[in-house]
Amino acid sequence: MAVMSADCRIEVSRIAKMKTGLQMTALILLIYASKSASPIWDAGVSLLVVSILFSLYSALNYLKTAWPALTFGSKQQ
Repeated sequence: MAVMSADCRIEVSRIAKMKTGLQMTALILLIYASKSASPIWDAGVSLLVVSILFSLYSALNYLKTAWPALTFGSKQQ
């Protein structure tokens, strides 16, 4: 059973905020272009790929930070 204390908090990282901004920009460009042969479409896809990489990096950072509270069998009070 995982032990989590009520005061276990993880702050939002700068990378996570950048990832969200990239995702929103990419979605706006993709909706605006709506054609697969447009440079705007290509820019949107590129930003989406970069945001996926940021997302993976951010997830690993969050997991690394939260791991002590998530480990099974820990005796945290």
